[in-house]
Amino acid sequence: MKTELWKINIIHTNTNKSLMKRTFILIAICFIFLLTSEWSMAQGNKETIKFMAWNILHGGNDFEDGPQRVIDIIREIDPDVVMMVETYGSGKLIAETLGYNFHLIAPEGTPLDDKSVNLSIYSKYPFGKRIDTEYPFYLGARQTSFRQPFLAGFFHP
Repeated sequence: MKTELWKINIIHTNTNKSLMKRTFILIAICFIFLLTSEWSMAQGNKETIKFMAWNILHGGNDFEDGPQRVIDIIREIDPDVVMMVETYGSGKLIAETLGYNFHLIAPEGTPLDDKSVNLSIYSKYPFGKRIDTEYPFYLGARQTSFRQPFLAGFFHP
């Protein structure tokens, strides 16, 4: 029994190390893009981009007219990029209503209104390269453009 527990612990530890390594790499990539954007702004580009990160709690479905309330708040804040947690099937409606490009952080081919998917990214700007991970419920990203490419990504513990 002790040997089996030891083997399970090693497998679990290796999985955590792999996730931590991928998380570190994604954070490093985001940091590089941030530095590049800061350098560009220092060169005279005074335009700004507005980010919003929001956990909408169960797709906004815990409240009467919840998804519509989420839409109204996003419309009022008017962000360029939204990184959303707990999308759970509401993302497609939100994106279509607001006119945003929509990326569901899930394996390619997953229906956009899948009620089991946690993370999503919305952008007023076109998307580029997907950055998929082995753990899409917790981690993923998508390249998008605002004068130059940048990365919108997530790590949700």
